[in-house]
Amino acid sequence: MGKRLVTAAALMIGAAVAAMGWIDRDVASVLARRSWWAFQKPIRAPAPEVGDAWARNSIDKFILEGLRSKNLAPSPPISRERLIRRVTYDLTGLPPSPAEVDSFLNDRSGEAYERLVDRLLSSPHYGERWALRWLDVVHYADTNGYEGDAERAQAWRFRDYVVRSFNTNKPYDRFIREQIAGDEIYPGDTDALIATGFHRCGPIHLSGGNQDIEANRQEVLTEMTSSIGSVFLGLTVGCARCHNHKFDPILQSDYYRLQAIFAGVESKDINIYTPAQKTAHEAEVLAYEARLKPLQSQIDEIERPYRQTLREQRVQKLEPKYRAALDIPKEQRNPEQTQIAKDAEDQIKLAWNDVGDDRTLRRRAHGPAPVMGRRLVVGSGAGALDLRARRAADFPGVCHLHGPPTTGRQGLGNHLRLGVGAHTTRRHRGLLAHRRA
Repeated sequence: MGKRLVTAAALMIGAAVAAMGWIDRDVASVLARRSWWAFQKPIRAPAPEVGDAWARNSIDKFILEGLRSKNLAPSPPISRERLIRRVTYDLTGLPPSPAEVDSFLNDRSGEAYERLVDRLLSSPHYGERWALRWLDVVHYADTNGYEGDAERAQAWRFRDYVVRSFNTNKPYDRFIREQIAGDEIYPGDTDALIATGFHRCGPIHLSGGNQDIEANRQEVLTEMTSSIGSVFLGLTVGCARCHNHKFDPILQSDYYRLQAIFAGVESKDINIYTPAQKTAHEAEVLAYEARLKPLQSQIDEIERPYRQTLREQRVQKLEPKYRAALDIPKEQRNPEQTQIAKDAEDQIKLAWNDVGDDRTLRRRAHGPAPVMGRRLVVGSGAGALDLRARRAADFPGVCHLHGPPTTGRQGLGNHLRLGVGAHTTRRHRGLLAHRRA
């Protein structure tokens, strides 16, 4: 018996030692990938000498050298009409107006193109167009996702923050730090506080029923961690959630060290409005509701006969006991009949869009059917009222991260911005626009 125990223990120890050896080899293999060129510090190489007037700057020289290495030559210059059209679409997403085209064609100075690019970079449409790229990368959405997909009433504040950042030529290093830990690095700065909405862009479970709170929390942390990797590192760190990364030099322990930075962070909605903003908003809401009330009364009057028809149709489909309970006047029902009648009302209750969705009623209706879409404009000109123009949910507030101070987020934000220098989002796009043109 004793010998068997000793033998079993020896085998177990041997297996453990072998496993440790395999783990060490796996870790060494992962770490060895850090010598790959993509993970090395960039070194500014001198621009090659190409001896060609086509190359007007250092970028051109590198491009021309690459073309020559493949026995290719640059494309011939495009016409000025195409040039303004191309760069305007690229920077603003909109076509140039005839007046803008004429102005550019008539400007024969050597700085005509530079002035054109500067004007486009100063346009508010520049930030609106290029913010879309960043919003796609960070998983921005106006709703929570999943089956509930509820609206995020204050999400637009982060969207507008990104647009402003592009339009105000914000330095990219600050742009990074504000989104990772703006509330800690720049306390008291409302814009930096809104920027941390980056961490709440991903999907989140906010539905009824039985909830696995710990699993939901882990989903949030996973989304935050993966976003840091994909947005700021350009890596799919999520692969290391379950094991050492198979391709990139990321250990599983690295993944959870990164996630630990956000483990103490909890989401919280706070108000950032001033007393004056609150008073003005409440006055606007009251005025809007006063204008809306007579219009809503008209809609209710139009819908009333159709709703009554739908209700009668649903009542006829109920079981006899439910119909019998509804036929009894409320004051004459006993407790059991009251409960049955309540259950019946739940079954025949009409949703807000039932009238508009019922095709039979639409076919039977005389004259134009009531507008049941999401947008309804009543009137014309300055007196027109857009029923979706204002919502009570647009109350000045902000979704942001709030929790105990975590120097980890500050450190992460400062670390990830290293190396990007003071290059701005605007300057970066200007260079690309020049080469694309």
